[in-house]
Amino acid sequence: MSTTGPALRQLALTPTRDSGGAAGTDDRPDSRPDTGVLDEFWLERASGRAAADDPGWYFSGRAAPMSRMTRFLRDTEGVLVVTGAAGSGKSALLARLVTLSDPGFVADPRYAAMVAGIPAELRPDPGTVDVAVLARNKSARVIIEDLGAGLGHSPAPTLTRAHGHGPGTEPPLQALLRRVLERSTAAAGPVTVVVDALDEADDPLAVFNDVVLPLARLRGPDGVRLVRLLLGIRSSPEPAEPTYPAGADLLDERADHLLLRLTEALHDEGLVPGTLRTDGPDCAADIAAYAATLLLATPGSPYHGAPEAAAEAAGVIADAVAPSFLDARIAADQLRRADTRQDLTEPGWLGSLADGTTGLLREDIRAVSLATGVPADLLVAALRATAFAPGAGLPWAEVWPAVTTALVAAEYGAGYVGTYTADHAIRTLRASRLTGYLATDEEDARTVYRPVHQRLTDLLLADPSWLLAPSSATESTWWRPDGERQVLVSAHAALAQALAGLVERSGPRPAHPYVRRHFLHHAAAGEVLDDLHVPLELLAQESSGSLRARLGLPLPITSPHLKC
Repeated sequence: MSTTGPALRQLALTPTRDSGGAAGTDDRPDSRPDTGVLDEFWLERASGRAAADDPGWYFSGRAAPMSRMTRFLRDTEGVLVVTGAAGSGKSALLARLVTLSDPGFVADPRYAAMVAGIPAELRPDPGTVDVAVLARNKSARVIIEDLGAGLGHSPAPTLTRAHGHGPGTEPPLQALLRRVLERSTAAAGPVTVVVDALDEADDPLAVFNDVVLPLARLRGPDGVRLVRLLLGIRSSPEPAEPTYPAGADLLDERADHLLLRLTEALHDEGLVPGTLRTDGPDCAADIAAYAATLLLATPGSPYHGAPEAAAEAAGVIADAVAPSFLDARIAADQLRRADTRQDLTEPGWLGSLADGTTGLLREDIRAVSLATGVPADLLVAALRATAFAPGAGLPWAEVWPAVTTALVAAEYGAGYVGTYTADHAIRTLRASRLTGYLATDEEDARTVYRPVHQRLTDLLLADPSWLLAPSSATESTWWRPDGERQVLVSAHAALAQALAGLVERSGPRPAHPYVRRHFLHHAAAGEVLDDLHVPLELLAQESSGSLRARLGLPLPITSPHLKC
């Protein structure tokens, strides 16, 4: 979009906060230095696209949850928790709410017909969402900075050393709360804040305590709450909900514990949060409508112009994968790319549906490998590389091939593949249906990639060999193998060594921004954060600001992050 209003503009993930040379600029074909990539990332979530290059808008159904969220924005203060099982559309609903509240999006001629067709009760008023961020892989400090940037900067009051801070600085949380107060006063109403993927934050409990609760507590002089919060967090299906085919695979005790802690903390503040579940009994019908829309909309699809065939296939998909819209998207994308219509009774296809996203990914890896000649294990390694990335994701340039090569070397030995071969595998992945398993984002003004869902991240990290084995030779559900921790430690150590090699090859130029920001993460996770493995020249460039904390050193007395 050429013009971005406040809601989409503030959805931008962390803009670069460190300066440096242009070394490592991503020169791959899909590198987009302009900020339009940020809009596209959230539009992809809101539209239900199968991939970033898909221009369609497939969001279907979901009238009840959209109506509930729209009413909350118009009539309610406090907190609304949007929760449900993995893949059940939490992020899509929140992204749709934020996108439709953006005045620039609503006025864009490309989306005018779609917006006009949405009933008023399902469409938020323009400008009602003030700021929204994705919490995935972010610390509380980064989320605070993102929220502050989204609300716009104003001159901060000067603090002195008597306050425990350096001259002219203001702690990020205090700056955010001050900005919220200013925005609320100017608007004569609460500031609406959306935080999605709370359970995927770097430290979710720290985000609860250091971001959510301070915002929830904020009141004006008259005692009225100044912030309206919408929070996206994963949870297990409720026992009273339908018995879904995925069964125990949908249980998530960790997320349930986090949701309980969040609810209890808000109760302690006198807030009773509303709860909107995305995996209720009506989601199967919405999934079928979504899958049918995908099947019908693509010219050249064997289902294009055949609504009855599309509806029948969509119904089978929905029955097998509910409550996962993600699984439905991938399954429908497979069918619409095929040359002929799928035999809906074929056991192999039904088995891949039953396995969900992971089963569909295994079938797609096999198909792409057969079609292109790229070994399946190399495709898996390229996908797995993105799962190790902290922050917003893994950039391409020299980083993704280096990480892929290091993972392959750790598994099969040095020299098994070179970076040229790894780069070819990445290009093949990006040009094939496998690209639908990756989400794109931006960090340090570069396009980055990560698995489209945490379930895929977990599998790629813990048991990638499951994806290479025939379905007949494995259980339908993968399990975390014994010794998983040591495997991950060894992998991170290998990645740290590969990134150190990039620093050495960069010579006098600054290292790639990903290396400057995330090398310490990989070194610490690989238990190689020591003088032998950390390049001395990197320390002067390091931009995460986490070295002292990782080494257990106190902050300097002038640090703005020290608390009074």
